[in-house]
Formats: sequence, C-alpha cells, structure tokens
Amino acid sequence: MKACLVFVIATLAGISATRSQTANAGAGAAPVAAANPSPPPSAPAKKSAAELQKLVEPIALHPDPLIAMILPASAYPLEIVQAARFLKDTNNISKVDEQAWDENVKGVAKFPQLIAKMDADLAWTINLGQAFIDQPKELMDSIQDLRSKAQKAGNLKTTDQQIVTVTNIVVLQTNVTEVVNVTKEIIEVVPANPSVIYVPSYPPAIYYPWYPTYAYPAPLVSFGVGFAWGMFWGAAWGNHCNWGHGNVDIDIDSNRNINRNTDRNTCSNNKRNERSRNGIDSRHDQ
Repeated sequence: MKACLVFVIATLAGISATRSQTANAGAGAAPVAAANPSPPPSAPAKKSAAELQKLVEPIALHPDPLIAMILPASAYPLEIVQAARFLKDTNNISKVDEQAWDENVKGVAKFPQLIAKMDADLAWTINLGQAFIDQPKELMDSIQDLRSKAQKAGNLKTTDQQIVTVTNIVVLQTNVTEVVNVTKEIIEVVPANPSVIYVPSYPPAIYYPWYPTYAYPAPLVSFGVGFAWGMFWGAAWGNHCNWGHGNVDIDIDSNRNINRNTDRNTCSNNKRNERSRNGIDSRHDQ
C-alpha cells in the first residue's frame, strides 16, 4: 500500500514539474518574438535630380497655368484614363465639368493634346504624379533648371503666344546648422493674352545650344491652336505655381476637390492628404 502511495505522489510531482517547465518555456518565448518585430515597409527611393529633369522635360516650357494643373492632375492616373476615353467621343467635350473627376483632371481634359499624351504615356504620368507627391520642391526646381538651360541656349523667349520673365526672389535656405537668405532666379512663362493659352511643342534638344555643324535643324518651340482661358474654365483656373516654395497653390475658395475620396493607382486617400500638405498648398487654408 505504501509503495502504491509513493508511486502516485511521484507521478503527480512529475506531471507538475513538466507543466511548470512548459509554462516557463512559453513565458520565455514571448520576449523572443517581441525582440524581432517585422520591419516596417521601406519608403520608395527618391528620384535623382537627373531623373526628375527627365520627367519634366516634356512640360517644363509650358505656361505656368498649365503646369499648375498638369502636376496635381498627374496624381490621378485612373481619372486621366477615364477622361481620355470619355473624350474620344467629341460630343462629350461640353460634359467634362459634369464628371466626378478631380478639378485638375477636368482642366487638363479641356486640352485634347495634353490629356491624350498623359493617357498614351501612362507610366510617365504615374511617375510624374508620384514625384509631385513625394518630392514637390525638387520637381519644381527641376522645371526651373530646364527653363534656365533653354533660355541660356536662346530657345526660351517671349513670343506672340507667351511672355517670359526672369525675376530674382529671396528665399530661406538651410545650410547644415543655420537658415540663411539666398537669392533665387525664377523664370515665369505666362500667356501673352490673359484670355488665350497655347500649348507649346518642342523636342528635348530645346534645352541645349544648337550649332550650325549639327546634323539636325535648330530646335524650335511651336504652338498649336489657342484655347480660351479664364474663370469660366473651371476651379483649376485658380491654381498657381509657387516657385519660391516649390509647390502648387490651389485656391480652395474655387477648388474644394482636393481631399475627396477618389480611387488612385499609386497612393491611398491618406497619401493624397499627405500630398495636400507637401505638394499642394492652399492659399486660404486658415
């Protein structure tokens, strides 16, 4: 009888010890998992200055009002495709303002060759929009760099269609440990007639000097048909290129479509809200 009792006590003690070891092992495993959390997704790599210049080459010499629409519109590639398809029926041109697209997409849609280009080269449009979201100041600076090149090459000048002006502005610049005032040259391109806007066409060689020894003809800026321009054009008419701060101002008194919930190929609604802070400033935000 005593032998049986000793056996039962020993068996129970063994089970208790096993459970205790299992519990301790489980308690010790938790810190291991906590010590090795999954790393957060890395942010997309920023584009180099050369890559940004390549992106804006096709539009850098466009009038400022067009650039102020093209850049934010490029952040809505899905709507660009929808607009281009919608306008293949020319009877729909008068119905653009009735659509639920972003106001900047509506504005670009009224320039057939622009919306067609953005639709045909959708990869370029998506990359341009993403760069405008992630690196707005660098993108705007790239446009100014290209304008400076074209002007120095003698290929960007005032014409019957546009007025080119060069001004110096003072901006704040951070140099490692201090913020200093620096002078920055700004080249603006605006319609010669405030009521008519022209879309220029030019080859990439427009940004570089031409010499008679070259095998190709001198690059020229050509203009197509002018489009009537004014407040009746839509909300995007109030956009403005803020070259000093490196962004696009949107007058929310006339354009209240910035943060609406719209499907996008390249970023979520939260990312679009981030864009409204980083790439788009509102003049009447306060």
